[in-house]
Amino acid sequence: MSSGHLHPGVIRLVKEVTPSAPTAGDGSPPPLNDLEARIVDALDSLGVDGRHAEYSSSGAFIWAPLDDESAVFVHAYRTGSNRGEFSVIGEEVIAGRTVQRVEYTTGPIREQFECGDVSYEAEGATPTGFASFDAFVAGLITALGCASA
Repeated sequence: MSSGHLHPGVIRLVKEVTPSAPTAGDGSPPPLNDLEARIVDALDSLGVDGRHAEYSSSGAFIWAPLDDESAVFVHAYRTGSNRGEFSVIGEEVIAGRTVQRVEYTTGPIREQFECGDVSYEAEGATPTGFASFDAFVAGLITALGCASA
Protein backbone atom coordinates (compact mmCIF):
# COMPACT_ATOMS: atom_id res chain seq x y z
CA MET A 1 0.00 0.00 0.00
CA SER A 2 2.90 2.40 0.31
CA SER A 3 2.94 3.42 -3.32
CA GLY A 4 2.57 7.12 -2.52
CA HIS A 5 1.32 7.85 -6.02
CA LEU A 6 -2.01 8.36 -7.70
CA HIS A 7 -4.37 5.48 -8.11
CA PRO A 8 -5.61 4.88 -11.67
CA GLY A 9 -8.20 7.41 -12.77
CA VAL A 10 -7.58 10.01 -10.07
CA ILE A 11 -6.26 12.73 -12.38
CA ARG A 12 -9.30 12.30 -14.61
CA LEU A 13 -11.57 12.66 -11.59
CA VAL A 14 -9.79 15.73 -10.31
CA LYS A 15 -10.20 17.54 -13.60
CA GLU A 16 -13.90 16.68 -13.77
CA VAL A 17 -14.73 17.55 -10.17
CA THR A 18 -16.26 20.98 -9.89
CA PRO A 19 -18.19 20.73 -6.67
CA SER A 20 -21.27 22.85 -6.55
CA ALA A 21 -22.98 23.26 -3.25
CA PRO A 22 -26.69 23.47 -2.74
CA THR A 23 -27.46 26.58 -0.81
CA ALA A 24 -29.60 27.38 2.16
CA GLY A 25 -32.36 29.97 1.72
CA ASP A 26 -29.87 32.80 2.29
CA GLY A 27 -27.49 31.60 -0.45
CA SER A 28 -24.92 30.09 1.93
CA PRO A 29 -23.95 26.42 1.74
CA PRO A 30 -25.68 24.10 4.20
CA PRO A 31 -23.78 23.31 7.39
CA LEU A 32 -21.51 20.27 7.48
CA ASN A 33 -23.07 17.09 8.81
CA ASP A 34 -21.30 15.31 11.69
CA LEU A 35 -19.19 13.02 9.47
CA GLU A 36 -18.19 15.86 7.15
CA ALA A 37 -17.18 18.07 10.08
CA ARG A 38 -15.14 15.26 11.63
CA ILE A 39 -13.21 14.67 8.38
CA VAL A 40 -12.69 18.37 7.62
CA ASP A 41 -11.40 18.94 11.18
CA ALA A 42 -9.07 15.92 10.93
CA LEU A 43 -7.72 17.06 7.57
CA ASP A 44 -7.26 20.59 8.89
CA SER A 45 -5.18 19.25 11.79
CA LEU A 46 -2.96 17.60 9.15
CA GLY A 47 -2.58 20.85 7.21
CA VAL A 48 -4.92 19.70 4.42
CA ASP A 49 -7.84 21.93 3.31
CA GLY A 50 -10.87 19.62 3.05
CA ARG A 51 -13.95 20.74 1.10
CA HIS A 52 -17.30 19.28 0.12
CA ALA A 53 -17.04 17.17 -3.01
CA GLU A 54 -20.68 16.14 -2.84
CA TYR A 55 -23.36 16.93 -0.30
CA SER A 56 -24.99 14.16 1.69
CA SER A 57 -27.22 14.05 4.73
CA SER A 58 -25.85 10.69 5.90
CA GLY A 59 -22.33 10.28 4.49
CA ALA A 60 -19.32 12.44 3.78
CA PHE A 61 -17.62 13.14 0.47
CA ILE A 62 -14.67 15.44 1.05
CA TRP A 63 -11.90 16.43 -1.34
CA ALA A 64 -8.78 18.49 -0.81
CA PRO A 65 -7.05 20.17 -3.73
CA LEU A 66 -3.27 19.90 -3.52
CA ASP A 67 -0.53 22.21 -4.79
CA ASP A 68 0.17 20.30 -8.02
CA GLU A 69 -3.39 20.25 -9.42
CA SER A 70 -4.01 16.81 -7.90
CA ALA A 71 -6.27 16.03 -4.96
CA VAL A 72 -6.96 13.65 -2.12
CA PHE A 73 -10.46 12.37 -1.39
CA VAL A 74 -11.89 11.08 1.90
CA HIS A 75 -15.31 9.45 2.11
CA ALA A 76 -17.22 8.17 5.14
CA TYR A 77 -20.31 6.02 5.49
CA ARG A 78 -22.10 4.32 8.32
CA THR A 79 -20.69 0.78 8.47
CA GLY A 80 -22.98 -1.64 6.69
CA SER A 81 -24.39 0.89 4.21
CA ASN A 82 -24.25 -0.09 0.56
CA ARG A 83 -21.33 1.62 -1.19
CA GLY A 84 -21.22 -0.49 -4.31
CA GLU A 85 -19.36 -3.65 -5.21
CA PHE A 86 -15.66 -3.91 -4.52
CA SER A 87 -12.92 -6.48 -4.08
CA VAL A 88 -10.30 -6.43 -1.35
CA ILE A 89 -6.92 -6.44 -3.11
CA GLY A 90 -4.65 -5.89 -0.10
CA GLU A 91 -4.64 -5.41 3.64
CA GLU A 92 -2.24 -4.14 6.29
CA VAL A 93 -2.27 -2.60 9.74
CA ILE A 94 -1.69 1.16 9.86
CA ALA A 95 -1.85 3.12 13.15
CA GLY A 96 -3.27 -0.01 14.79
CA ARG A 97 -6.19 -0.25 12.33
CA THR A 98 -6.71 -2.84 9.64
CA VAL A 99 -6.67 -0.93 6.36
CA GLN A 100 -7.91 -2.69 3.26
CA ARG A 101 -7.08 -1.64 -0.28
CA VAL A 102 -10.33 -2.06 -2.17
CA GLU A 103 -11.07 -1.83 -5.86
CA TYR A 104 -14.60 -0.92 -6.92
CA THR A 105 -16.15 -2.45 -10.01
CA THR A 106 -16.47 1.13 -11.30
CA GLY A 107 -12.68 1.55 -11.14
CA PRO A 108 -11.58 3.52 -8.08
CA ILE A 109 -9.03 1.98 -5.72
CA ARG A 110 -9.31 3.23 -2.15
CA GLU A 111 -7.79 2.62 1.27
CA GLN A 112 -10.63 1.63 3.62
CA PHE A 113 -10.77 1.31 7.41
CA GLU A 114 -13.45 1.19 10.08
CA CYS A 115 -13.67 3.19 13.27
CA GLY A 116 -16.65 2.63 15.53
CA ASP A 117 -19.75 2.51 13.34
CA VAL A 118 -18.14 4.42 10.45
CA SER A 119 -16.20 3.17 7.44
CA TYR A 120 -13.69 5.63 5.99
CA GLU A 121 -12.09 5.56 2.55
CA ALA A 122 -9.22 7.62 1.15
CA GLU A 123 -7.84 7.88 -2.36
CA GLY A 124 -5.80 10.20 -4.49
CA ALA A 125 -2.44 11.89 -4.33
CA THR A 126 -0.20 12.06 -1.29
CA PRO A 127 -0.50 15.48 0.38
CA THR A 128 2.63 17.58 0.89
CA GLY A 129 4.45 16.74 4.10
CA PHE A 130 3.74 13.00 4.01
CA ALA A 131 6.38 10.51 2.85
CA SER A 132 3.74 8.18 1.38
CA PHE A 133 0.00 7.67 1.10
CA ASP A 134 0.28 5.17 3.96
CA ALA A 135 1.82 7.92 6.12
CA PHE A 136 -1.11 10.18 5.23
CA VAL A 137 -3.60 7.41 6.09
CA ALA A 138 -1.80 6.90 9.43
CA GLY A 139 -2.10 10.62 10.14
CA LEU A 140 -5.77 10.59 9.15
CA ILE A 141 -6.53 7.59 11.36
CA THR A 142 -4.81 9.34 14.28
CA ALA A 143 -6.48 12.71 13.62
CA LEU A 144 -9.88 11.01 13.53
CA GLY A 145 -9.17 9.52 16.97
CA CYS A 146 -9.19 5.99 15.55
CA ALA A 147 -5.58 4.90 16.20
CA SER A 148 -5.10 1.93 18.48
CA ALA A 149 -2.03 0.35 19.97
